[in-house]
Amino acid sequence: MRRLAWCAVLVVVACGRTEVVDFPLDENGLPDGGLIDGGVSVDGGTTDGGSSTEDGGTSDGGAGLDGGRTDGGTHEDGGAVDAGPPCPIPWDATVTATLSITADDSRRVWVNGIHGESTTNQWTQPTRFSLTLFRHPQRRNVITVHATNLQNQPGFDRGLLADVRLGNSVVVTDERWKQRGGNDGGWDINDASWLNPNFDDSQWGDSVEQATNGSAPWGRINLVNTNAMWIWPWNSQGTLKPVFEPVFFRRTLYVDMNGQLVDGPAACP
Repeated sequence: MRRLAWCAVLVVVACGRTEVVDFPLDENGLPDGGLIDGGVSVDGGTTDGGSSTEDGGTSDGGAGLDGGRTDGGTHEDGGAVDAGPPCPIPWDATVTATLSITADDSRRVWVNGIHGESTTNQWTQPTRFSLTLFRHPQRRNVITVHATNLQNQPGFDRGLLADVRLGNSVVVTDERWKQRGGNDGGWDINDASWLNPNFDDSQWGDSVEQATNGSAPWGRINLVNTNAMWIWPWNSQGTLKPVFEPVFFRRTLYVDMNGQLVDGPAACP
């Protein structure tokens, strides 16, 4: 670049004395010695993003402060940021399980929000049917049951009894089934949001285990696993109880890498 021999005069006042400092200006009126096109800064360092301002490291996002990539390829310390190999089980893969169930007095069943059964069978008439579960170990499955009591009599007179089977794993009705009573129990029977697998049931109560399969007055229900419990929101042996009582139940399940039913999500692989 052609330079002009212009000079500027800087008057410096310091510590009670005045000094005059001359320094050359280029044709753009800037202090001579540095380009203004971003190629080189006044102190000789590039200003176009090719290198950092002081330590010579690149500042264009190509490397982190300690030399590790910051564009997602690796951690700042040089380690990879990906989650490792992908899960070999597709997210939408499914598997077939079975549900054996009865309720005193009636029940309606959904699996992952899809209606599976409605029946007014007596509690002495359990049913068993196939249900489709998601196979991916981190994908939630939720069984939802609307059970209704229709009469009132002394002792145990209402409850839900069921088991879910997949391979050699079995999940039975017990205190881990979430429950909420309809209307008087605080849940609007016309609100269908509870059927959604992603519904937050953390504020619902745990079920009460009233009696084991085989206990009076029901006796042994042969189609359901012997470890299953008759469950309800409360112990129905009392005398002051409603005749009509709808109850909503939810049970969350996952299928692990070995194809077994488990309570929570599992790692994959």
